[in-house]
Amino acid sequence: MLNYLISLKSFLVFFFFFLFSVAFAQSNFQITSSYTDQECEKGSASIIISGTSSSDSIKIIWSSGQEGVKEVLKLDSGIYSVYISITNTTTFKDTVVNFNIKKVECVALASIYFSPNGDGYNDVLNIANVNKFPNFELFIYNRWGQQVHTQKNVYTPWDGTYNGLPMPDGTYYYVFFYDSSNKNYFVKLFTTILR
Repeated sequence: MLNYLISLKSFLVFFFFFLFSVAFAQSNFQITSSYTDQECEKGSASIIISGTSSSDSIKIIWSSGQEGVKEVLKLDSGIYSVYISITNTTTFKDTVVNFNIKKVECVALASIYFSPNGDGYNDVLNIANVNKFPNFELFIYNRWGQQVHTQKNVYTPWDGTYNGLPMPDGTYYYVFFYDSSNKNYFVKLFTTILR
């Protein structure tokens, strides 16, 4: 009888310990966040929630008004937050994640080199974000300061020619005015022709 009582007592201790452990165990939820600043396009913010199961109830509320989504797009610069709560039969966990979407200057940058050799690969000078500046003006100069190309308002990638003749390999300097009516707002950089 004594052995039976000891076995029963051991079983009850184990059972209550197991029940207590399951009832009060914290799940290992992990929330990671990322965002992109507002540059040439509006900003965005997103979250990834891991460590959940299909039986968990997840509530997501963004300060911008969206609910139930893990990513918000087209955010202007500013401070945003997302409230996240995760509930299951044994756990309730909630948190707030903050995002500071900054306004970053949108710049027009050309490739550092291009190779106008007719192979169909990198044959023209491409300028990133040029479509964001409909009133732009572009000037390209050779190393002696001679203007070899210009264009305004509608961008056509430069093919490395001047008066229909191919320009020699070398470094060329460009001045990109973001708005042709404001000569104080520009970028001045270089590109290289490599054939």
